[in-house]
Amino acid sequence: METQAWQARAELHLSELDDRLARARTEASMVTEAVRKELHRALEGIEERDRLAMQNQKGVHDNLHSEAQALAEKQARCASELHRLVRGLAQKVDDGKEQQLALERALA
Repeated sequence: METQAWQARAELHLSELDDRLARARTEASMVTEAVRKELHRALEGIEERDRLAMQNQKGVHDNLHSEAQALAEKQARCASELHRLVRGLAQKVDDGKEQQLALERALA
């Protein structure tokens, strides 16, 4: 009876871990998609600004170059944040796998 109760708690814990992992994956996916869209918009903006800069005077071109650099820095920050989130998700996955293996060994 006690073994069944322990096993039920272990299965509930595994289920909770699976749920947390699914939520973390969903969150990472949403963040990835948001970053991808923002980077795409930034790239479109840079391309349009570059086209205008070639048609205009040097002063306009210099100003647009500064904006492009700021967008590139923002892109780098977004990429860094995405990388951090992916590393965190990978750690959560590894932790979940370790916990699952430990529980499976305990149940065996």
